[in-house]
Amino acid sequence: MKRNLLMISLCCITTLGYSQSLKTLILHSDPYGAEDIKTRLDSTFIFDEVDLFDVSIAPPHVDSLLQYNSVLVYATYYNEVGDSLTKYVNLGGGVVDAMNRGGEGEFTLVENFTDYLLIDIGPPILDEEDDYYMPGNHYESTLSMNNILDEDHPIMENVDSFTTHDYYFANPILQPETSVIAEYTTGIPLVVVKENVGPLSARRVFLNFYPVSTTVFFNPFFPSLKSWNAETDGAILMANALKWASFPSSPSEPEYCSSYSTRNRFEWIKHVDIQQNMMYYDLSPSDYEDDYMMDEIDNLTNAETGGYGDYTTQVLDVHPGSTISVSLTPGYKRRAYKEFWRIWADWNYDGDFDDVGEKVFEKSGKNIQTGSFMVPYAASSNELRLRVSMRWKKYAPSCGNYSNGEVEDYSVRMNNLELGKIAHTMYVPLSNDEDISYVEESFTELTELNANPVQTGEFISGIVRVSDTGTKMFYLRNALGQMVKSVQINCSEEESVFELSTDRLKSGVYFLNVDNDKDAMKVLIY
Repeated sequence: MKRNLLMISLCCITTLGYSQSLKTLILHSDPYGAEDIKTRLDSTFIFDEVDLFDVSIAPPHVDSLLQYNSVLVYATYYNEVGDSLTKYVNLGGGVVDAMNRGGEGEFTLVENFTDYLLIDIGPPILDEEDDYYMPGNHYESTLSMNNILDEDHPIMENVDSFTTHDYYFANPILQPETSVIAEYTTGIPLVVVKENVGPLSARRVFLNFYPVSTTVFFNPFFPSLKSWNAETDGAILMANALKWASFPSSPSEPEYCSSYSTRNRFEWIKHVDIQQNMMYYDLSPSDYEDDYMMDEIDNLTNAETGGYGDYTTQVLDVHPGSTISVSLTPGYKRRAYKEFWRIWADWNYDGDFDDVGEKVFEKSGKNIQTGSFMVPYAASSNELRLRVSMRWKKYAPSCGNYSNGEVEDYSVRMNNLELGKIAHTMYVPLSNDEDISYVEESFTELTELNANPVQTGEFISGIVRVSDTGTKMFYLRNALGQMVKSVQINCSEEESVFELSTDRLKSGVYFLNVDNDKDAMKVLIY
């Protein structure tokens, strides 16, 4: 690919970076109770760092949340907190929410996070202080864990007993695709999980109890009331839930719709070149790296059998926020046509190309088409499908078959930089030249004569492409340019089969054309 100018753009990689070190954050508006939760989580030795964030002072920014593998939330929050949590999940963060204490049994999260809630207890209610609360019911009674539905689930590892006093939802309605891992004695859900949440397949957990232990809320006159019993395994249950939510799900590979061209004898995809060039360095000046990374799909092909090429084993490693350069070359039988190109990328890994931003390239012309597109920050971390389509006369759909052109599928894989690094995207900018409009003149193209040479008395047969369908005159001329035969043939499609008799013609060299078009094919008769 020709490079006449090199540009460097700076963009922060804001997707979650995973490492062997585990960090979790407790979002709260209750410093005294939050300190107890931190103490309990620290005692499990599962996390390298457990931090606190008081949302009553200020809502957290998503960049702050992204410093952590998972977040525990258990208080009633403002809308801005719901916004940040939604963005955090969209970028791969794991959220564990638990019950909040209060006279009306308020739920943990505000309406701006309702798309990712695992249970439903009714619409949010706006109180006199303009805070949103989720209605529900809780009972002043003691519940114990009774039934573990999935004993092999990582959240239940080393959890043998659990008892809570007050503050739980007695009748939660489970959202679609959620699973109950453990129940209380009465069959009330204790642990609810969901996988493949959001575009990066994050994990979510709901714990149906107030996470502050009886160490804080112990009352000698009413020892059965308030929170979970510190002598049971609530700490390891919370820690396991946060650890499990720290890593994304591994969803099954989606099934993509088929797409192919029924005719590609006159044009096909000849060369696909898609590449990314990047270099990065650590934020720390003392740890400077000047690594130059490059990945590229560079595929040169002939016309594919069936109008489709499966090249999904060719994988382009990309980074979120990077710019990808594209160069697409058409192949022709003889004549060059105006071809219409499109590229789609299944950024959210849902098995289709219908979502906003998934059509990443669209351009037309007779020759090589170049351009670029950006990889979104919220792209799924799975190996994604990239579809390239070329079609004569009009743009192709992302699914289904069509005539005149070709389809090729490739793969894209996110290769995230570690959190705390900055990426410099190096790319070739698009040409300032506009795509020149090309109006195709009237033409015919002959190809694929079934027999050439042909014996006198037999038929000359083959394929003809026409720009305009209808009745066409076929002319056969000798070497002196004299017309020796003409026949009228109905070309009802853009590509039609024709036959022309050679009865009573002498042996020699002839030239066949249609409607006196300049395109003629040599025919040998013997």
